[in-house]
Order: sequence, then structure tokens, then C-alpha cells
Amino acid sequence: MTKEVPRVSRITPAKKGKLDLGRFRVAYRIYGHAGPFITCVNGAQQTMASWHAAVMKFSGSYRILLYDAPGQARGSILSGGTAVSIDEQVEVLRGLIHAVLEAREDLHLVGASWGAVIAAIYAARYPERVKFLLLASFGLQPSPQMMKVVEGARTLYFSEHRSDGAKLIIETFGQRLSEENKRRMILQFQNLTDEQFDSFYEHIKVIASTSHLTDYADLGKIRAKTVIINGADDQLLDNRDLQTASRLIPHNELRILPDAGHFLHLEREEILDIYRDYLKANIPAPSLE
Repeated sequence: MTKEVPRVSRITPAKKGKLDLGRFRVAYRIYGHAGPFITCVNGAQQTMASWHAAVMKFSGSYRILLYDAPGQARGSILSGGTAVSIDEQVEVLRGLIHAVLEAREDLHLVGASWGAVIAAIYAARYPERVKFLLLASFGLQPSPQMMKVVEGARTLYFSEHRSDGAKLIIETFGQRLSEENKRRMILQFQNLTDEQFDSFYEHIKVIASTSHLTDYADLGKIRAKTVIINGADDQLLDNRDLQTASRLIPHNELRILPDAGHFLHLEREEILDIYRDYLKANIPAPSLE
């Protein structure tokens, strides 16, 4: 009888640390010991843990840089208010990359949801730096549904039920999340500190005040080969935006996945196989499983 090999559920980072970047302290981890670098940018109020399945799948062929943005999980705001502007978020990413990667080392960015917005702005502002860009659950502007969620989050913030923010997310656009990821999100919100709640509230104000991504960056300046992947059943974004994005960004491929919502690989882990195919095609590395 063949003995079943147990699935590895955890992996030790090759390096981890914290960097002081202006008024912020950024926690980061690097997984994998060899291969090209991939930097992953979290969605709003998501943490490095949101990339756990991707780390498990890809760290044998790539080095994966993860980080918690200021006000998220291990990320800290050292001075000033809890509001973190879009420009500050982009500069945090720039500072981290400058500190961790060699100047001549190719940079490949993967962003999810709000992280895709920050990754796209970075790629447009520093076009010579990014070689490959994968934007998952990407939008150019707040949709009417997103504004309803923002208003719901504002109401909760000023109530005694702040931790119900997780339930709001799950009920409005996270229905397709796996039960395990729903549980983790609920626990995360239950354990947020007052400072993290304040930071989250300031962040949703930033989202609400964002008119259009082109106000922050000229997407036509992006040089990287770009792949945009959105779910056909995304209840948060208006996928009609994507045709505009596809016209604005040179050298891009647009893919809308059936039977997928906003959280993509957090809903269906097999969507990582689609990421894998694009990584293999665009970033030379040892063969992936």
C-alpha cells in the first residue's frame, strides 16, 4: 500500500523583518530561497496570510515578498494620523522594494483588489522597474455597490458592532469565500485594535473619495506585460470598467473567470493554477508543479 504523503500546511519564511519608512513601520516576509522575485500587494484590511496558499504553491520556484501595509496586522503608523493616502501607500511599496531587492533585479508585481490598484499606480509611476504585472479583482473607480459597502462600514464604525465589518463583507461580496476564510476574516475583525479600526475607517474614506484611477497615474505609461483577472460574479466591482482598463494599459491580457467572485483564489484555490500558467509564461523559473 502506498503511504499518503501529508500535505504541508505551513512554510517557514527565508527572511522576515520590519522596516521604518518615513512615518511607517512595515513588516515583511520573504518566502523561497531562489528564483525571480514576486511582490504581492494585499487588498484592503487583508494581511500577508491572504497569500498563504500562493506561497505554498509557488515558493519552490520563486521568492515571494509579502508585507503588511501601515495599519494592517503587523504594520504600524509611528507618527501622524491614521489616514494613509494613496501616494503614501505607493511610496511604502517603493521603499520596501528599494530596501529588499537589488537595483538590477527584475520586479514582478501581483496585486489583489485594492492591492491591484496600488500595484497598477506603482507600475505606471515607475514603469522601468516592473517587468510583469498581475492585477486580480481590479477596478478603476468605486462602483455603486462598493459605495454601499463603504456606507455600511461607516455606520458600523460609529456603533458598538465594529467587528461586524467581517459579516458585512461576507454578506455583500464575500459569499463565495471558503468557510475557512470566512472564519478567519471574522476572527481578524474581532481581534482588531482600536488603532487598526481607526486605520480601516480612514482607508474606506480614501476609497470613497477616489474618483478614478487615472487621476493618480497615467496607465498608458505601464511597460510591464500585464494580466488582469476578475471574477464574472464579482459583487463589488463593475466589470464594465475592465474594457476601459484594457484600452488604457499597453501589452495587457484581460480574463474574466466564470463562477468566481471578488476574492478569486480565496474562494477557489484552483484559481492559483491560472496564476501559475501566467507566471510560467512570463517569468522564467524552475518548473512548477
